[in-house]
Amino acid sequence: MQSTETEGYAHYTYTARKAIKTLNTMLRHRKGHFSLYIHSP
Repeated sequence: MQSTETEGYAHYTYTARKAIKTLNTMLRHRKGHFSLYIHSP
């Protein structure tokens, strides 16, 4: 059974991963202290 809540969570996870990947790519060019924030749990 798939609920709307599950679909919403899956979409949020996908969007979050995509955003984090983009941020990692951007920040990779400027190796600053932001890398610590990206790798934080």
